[in-house]
Amino acid sequence: MKTDWITKFIIETNLIENSFLSQMEHFVLNAYLIEKKTIIEIAIETRYSDVKVRHLIENSFGKIFLTIKDLIAKSFWLQKTLLENEALTKELSFLKNKYKKQIAKEQQLIFNFDQAHINIDDLRFSVRAKNILNKLEIKTVGDLATLNMQNINSIEKVGVKTLNEIVCRAEEYGIKIT
Repeated sequence: MKTDWITKFIIETNLIENSFLSQMEHFVLNAYLIEKKTIIEIAIETRYSDVKVRHLIENSFGKIFLTIKDLIAKSFWLQKTLLENEALTKELSFLKNKYKKQIAKEQQLIFNFDQAHINIDDLRFSVRAKNILNKLEIKTVGDLATLNMQNINSIEKVGVKTLNEIVCRAEEYGIKIT
C-alpha cells in the first residue's frame, strides 16, 4: 500500500537516485511511486509477473531503508565529531589563554635572540654615536646589551645628545642601559 508521506519523503530526498538500486528496481519504483502505476500495470509493461514486480518494489524499499539507516548513523557520527571538535577547540583556546604569557615570553626570547645578531652598522646611529660604539668595540645589538653608563662616559667628548641617542636606540631593542 502506497503511503503518501513515505512517497513524498523518498521523492523529495532523492533516495531513489541515491540508494544503489538496480536499473529495474529504479524503473519499477519510479513507476510505482512517481507515476502512480499499479503493480499489475508495471507487470504488464515490464513483462514480469506481479509477484516479481512486488518483490522488486520490496527490495527497493529495503535498500532505501538501509540507505536511510546508513545516513542516520553517519549523521550521529558527524554530530559526535562536531561536538568533539568543539570541545577540543574550547580546550585549545583555554590552553592558549593559560599559556599566553609564557608563549609571549618565548617569542620575545626568540625575537631578542634574532636581534642580538643585528650589526650595529645596520642601525641608524649618527656618525658620532657610531664612532663611540666602535671605540667601545660594540659590533652587534647583543654587544650593546653589555654596555652601561660608565662605559659610555669613559669615552672622551660624549655629549648628552649622543648618550641619549645610544640609550634610546638600545631601548628600542629591549635593552636598558643603566
